[in-house]
Amino acid sequence: MVLWTAYIGYLFFRQKSYSVPMPYIWGIRLGIVLFVIFSLEGGLMAAYMAHTVGAPDGGPGLPVVNRSKQYGDLRVAHFIGIHLLQAVPLFGYFIAANKKAVLFFSTVYLVFTLLLFVQAMMGVPLFF
Repeated sequence: MVLWTAYIGYLFFRQKSYSVPMPYIWGIRLGIVLFVIFSLEGGLMAAYMAHTVGAPDGGPGLPVVNRSKQYGDLRVAHFIGIHLLQAVPLFGYFIAANKKAVLFFSTVYLVFTLLLFVQAMMGVPLFF
């Protein structure tokens, strides 16, 4: 699925003419690129065969989502990261006035998600 999504993103970058606003197109393009990056984080969890960093999976978790309350949890950054696929295009369609606004929003979202990833890899829980 990740490779197929990457291919669709490639096609969005190759196409030259669109009948929708360009901020929306850039939202789709960047959303796909960032989605692919954070989908690969799911591969990291599969390689570790765990989502908790610093302890075995399980233990006390946050209500409803069950994210670890004591250790790093890779699912947080993965969840936020894969939802870039929805957030960035929606921002581009409904809010952004130009390509720069979409790039800025994508960069801020990316940095925030990377910080969540680094925090989890350090074994620090989401809320400490």
